[in-house]
Amino acid sequence: MHRSKIQSSPKKQPMQNLNSRKKTGRNSTFRIALLGGIALMIHYSVFRNSFSSSTSSLSSVGVGQEKRQSVNSGTETSGGDYYGDTIEFQDSEVTESPIVKSRVEVNDPSVDESPPQSDFKAPVVPAETPDLYLKRPEVAWLMSFPNSGTSYTLSVVRRSTQTTTATNYGREKMYEESSVSYHPLHPEGPFIHKLDLKLPSTYILTKTHCGGYCSDCPPRLYIINKEDFQTACLSGKSEDKDGNREAVSYDIDAIRKAVYLIRNPFDNIVSRFHLIHNEKVKKEKSGNDDATKWLKEHPRDEKGFQKWCQATDKKYEKHEKEAFPQALQYPGILCQSEIIKYIQWHNLAAEILEDNEIPIHLIHYEDYKYHFDDTLEGTLDFLQLSNKGELKDFHLSDYSIYFSEDEREPSIKLIEELATASTLEKMQRYIKTTSSY
Repeated sequence: MHRSKIQSSPKKQPMQNLNSRKKTGRNSTFRIALLGGIALMIHYSVFRNSFSSSTSSLSSVGVGQEKRQSVNSGTETSGGDYYGDTIEFQDSEVTESPIVKSRVEVNDPSVDESPPQSDFKAPVVPAETPDLYLKRPEVAWLMSFPNSGTSYTLSVVRRSTQTTTATNYGREKMYEESSVSYHPLHPEGPFIHKLDLKLPSTYILTKTHCGGYCSDCPPRLYIINKEDFQTACLSGKSEDKDGNREAVSYDIDAIRKAVYLIRNPFDNIVSRFHLIHNEKVKKEKSGNDDATKWLKEHPRDEKGFQKWCQATDKKYEKHEKEAFPQALQYPGILCQSEIIKYIQWHNLAAEILEDNEIPIHLIHYEDYKYHFDDTLEGTLDFLQLSNKGELKDFHLSDYSIYFSEDEREPSIKLIEELATASTLEKMQRYIKTTSSY
């Protein structure tokens, strides 16, 4: 969908006698003005009442500019540490789509759940508009495949600018109240992360993971078309103070910019394993015997990782051969399904950003270690935010021992086979050599 400005030519009016129009129009003009004034007073009275109720929960939040009436959501995920090791994961239920069978996330609506598109219409704001409506920020996606360094990026932007970020997923709020939208006219979100930080005045960085990245699932549950992928990027859930959630969705036109975060594919896959491991630890603490058994078989190291990959590859080998015959050319790929999900995600992300003409700023996660100042400043400049100087230490884990050189080589060949030109361009530093970075 390309944005376009359509302008219609003004209609030509028939010539009339100006004196006659002035003479006959004075009384009608007065009556119209009087009725218009009365209507405006009634409208503003109603608006003040609705405004008071809609903003009562926002008394501690900063203010920003409203230009759009819809916002983004995607797949809901749990938070993690700021080292990029453990960021997003969720358990899942499965349903079937008439277009493509895909995964439905318990904690966020997946692409085949067809979350309702918002038909919310913003009321006409009177000329005497309160400041709250004048200073709302625009929405800028933080678009990333899970476990790419999303949590760290959001954290460092909050700390350096002393302003809040946002998310499509209401349960990630850092306060006890019900999830609060960045704008009172947009209950569909995105939702503010922290109420004790003010809103940015320009762009609010908003987390979305889109869809097509389920773990331990066959191809029919993660293969996704471009339309469903975009719907997932725009979908999420609000959450009230009691933990009840409601699916929400907004329009692509809400998105003004996108920060595109990418990570070394091999490190990204290892990080997803670590997140699954952490989730199993939580389940074991609650008395889950299956989790205890899984943890014994899969220690949180390279041996446990390789065992997890091998088990997953064997489990879905038949299905993946049917869905991706290209993979047959490259035997010996470790965690083949994870490689395929990673490539599919980046292919689709690049396509929808291009289709919708959304300006992007690219971040390679590893640059936080090697070029921290330039990486942060580039992001803040793109968002038109000022650096207040309160930064967070960055740690980049070394996962080079998790994949051998022999395992990397066929994986890179598969990546080159499946990736689009746009994805390959972003990944050149990862595939031009078999080293980790």
